[in-house]
Amino acid sequence: MEQGRTWRAWAAAWALTGILTGCSAALVPLTTDEAAGLKDAQRIADEATRAYGVPRVRVYATGSPGLGRAAGTYSYRTDWIFLSPRSLTGNAFFVVLSHELGHATLSHRPVELGLVPGQTLQDLLAGREIKISPKARAAITEMEHAANHRGIEILIRFARHTEREALDRYSAYFIQANQSREGKNVMMPVGHPMACDQLRTLWTSLKRDAPACETVKDEKPVITECPYDDWMSTGCKAGQPLDPAPAWDTGV
Repeated sequence: MEQGRTWRAWAAAWALTGILTGCSAALVPLTTDEAAGLKDAQRIADEATRAYGVPRVRVYATGSPGLGRAAGTYSYRTDWIFLSPRSLTGNAFFVVLSHELGHATLSHRPVELGLVPGQTLQDLLAGREIKISPKARAAITEMEHAANHRGIEILIRFARHTEREALDRYSAYFIQANQSREGKNVMMPVGHPMACDQLRTLWTSLKRDAPACETVKDEKPVITECPYDDWMSTGCKAGQPLDPAPAWDTGV
């Protein structure tokens, strides 16, 4: 998820204005299920914006929202939400849409990023964390947490979820996001807090104990005894102590 309210998003929004006005909301080919998801996304967006008293938001499907680092973006200048096709079905549909609607209904606005001259493009191309000012990071972090909290509320009010169902959806999304990056700050939307930090803050804001997010990979078990009688290859007998690094175990 990405705010989509940086200099890049502003330029893209204005460039697309003439193209999108009056056109189909699908800017990329969609499957039948994705097209149905896009239609449902617009329905939820209409209900949410009307209820919160903010301008109507138009939802579009596009190939690479948020510099390709995000599943969805919100552009406040045009009141558009862009969702990737993969965010139009499954668990991601509810999480990404409600989160971006959280930004829209909270009237979030961009912050001055304080980008480092000459470094931003290199970091972007390498998939590294893009350096921004501490003030900008704090502001973005606050908005992301607020959009997550509002997203839970939107799922409850407009998508027939219980609070626990909504939290479980967000948790599954954050846990998967953390695992896909192996817990590292790579290819993260600009200024966003880590997925597990967002999960914990969200649950805490609703006065609940957060589930485990980070996972520890199991180490390869150390075999100290022969597991079975193996007269054919190693000659060891079940239960017999093994050398710390027997030839048959190391491939030597």
